[in-house]
Amino acid sequence: MGSVMLIRKLHPGEINLYADHLKRLSPDDRRSRFSETVVSDAVIEAYVNGISDDDLLLGAFDENDQMVAAVHVGLSGTMAEIGVSVEPDHRGKHLGTALADHAAKWARNRHAERLYSVYSDSNRSMQGVAHHMGMSITHDHGVAEAFLDLPPPDAITVSDEISANVNEMWHNWAKKIERFQDLWRGKVVLHHPSDVTEEDRRRPV
Repeated sequence: MGSVMLIRKLHPGEINLYADHLKRLSPDDRRSRFSETVVSDAVIEAYVNGISDDDLLLGAFDENDQMVAAVHVGLSGTMAEIGVSVEPDHRGKHLGTALADHAAKWARNRHAERLYSVYSDSNRSMQGVAHHMGMSITHDHGVAEAFLDLPPPDAITVSDEISANVNEMWHNWAKKIERFQDLWRGKVVLHHPSDVTEEDRRRPV
């Protein structure tokens, strides 16, 4: 049985994690996610660079702290548009549903009144998420649009977001303790600052 994954918001400066995740999707998965015939790395870069600071990005991270699933919540007035993506090796674990559930709650905390998603009819995973959430779905020429009216925020939606923040804090502390233990046991080799790569700098400690 797989380990429980950490689901958290992406912080400023972590947008590259989302871009890298989307680039790991196959051409077919990219088409299903974006409802576009061809989705190149350049298209992904342009999409990610266009994400507003007011939007929400939630990621699911595996035991190696790699983001393997994500949801982008585009906020515009009282509308919240979601786009869910899950890497192939991690499908069938209800990650997409869990991310969408969190996205809906956290969008309500930002006073969104309607949830919206557009995706390819071939995207069965997103179809399952939309049905699970009780969204109204229309189909037109291979493209599906799903809508869901959202109630105002309440104690449950607020506590859900707070709990996720607390879980992230404890996760980071556990990683730090693990790293210090490895350092104490001689498993971590300290490098001269000039030897540290950009990837090393981004990696949580």
